[in-house]
Amino acid sequence: MIITRATRSDLPEILQLQKEAFLQEAQLYNNLNIQPLTQTTEEIETEYQTKVFLKALAGSAIVGSVRANLDGAACWVNKLMVHPLFQKRGIGKALLLEIEKYFTESEKFLLGTGAKSTNNIRLYESAGYRILKYDKFHDGVDAVFMEKVIKRI
Repeated sequence: MIITRATRSDLPEILQLQKEAFLQEAQLYNNLNIQPLTQTTEEIETEYQTKVFLKALAGSAIVGSVRANLDGAACWVNKLMVHPLFQKRGIGKALLLEIEKYFTESEKFLLGTGAKSTNNIRLYESAGYRILKYDKFHDGVDAVFMEKVIKRI
């Protein structure tokens, strides 16, 4: 598996992967209107202009992706995803740790995931993230927000 920065031409494949990967989440919450499933081509292209996108490749196929952007001293990590057939192989954690390398000036990393998504929460905790607060996403799904504080010397 290779992790590299995604290009604009990768966006259609990443969007398709996103819809496949987040379908499990949508079913868990009984809500097929979550933003990862409703995001359009135009919206992901706009997002690409302000975020770093990474992709994980198995051969020539994109099997994982993550994106992030700096907001002041914090970096927001978004839409960490791995194709359902490739989950439980360390790809998600590898993507998470790799995206952090792109934001060396960040004092902390922030992310949100569904509060019922225990596998996601466990993954983030194994990478050094801790629960910051419980809230709701814009679509009404119960969420947990997590952070990883970076101690720079």
